[in-house]
Amino acid sequence: MSVPRENAVRLLSADEQADPRQVLENFFESFHLYEARELLMELRQVMFQRLQTKGQRQQENWLFFFEKLDRLVEAGWLLR
Repeated sequence: MSVPRENAVRLLSADEQADPRQVLENFFESFHLYEARELLMELRQVMFQRLQTKGQRQQENWLFFFEKLDRLVEAGWLLR
């Protein structure tokens, strides 16, 4: 079964696809957990400033996305 193009891995090298933990190691060599959280918070604030004129549904979608992204960063921190 082929993977839909929208879900195809595009940015990871063959080595990274074989061992995705390399990506986590590289990320957390650049950013500690608290730094990643701070950057996500800043990005969240910028996004919500821009979304003030958009509908509530779009704001809720972004909030949900950021909550999941926060959890993903924490899980990555533990997995590395």
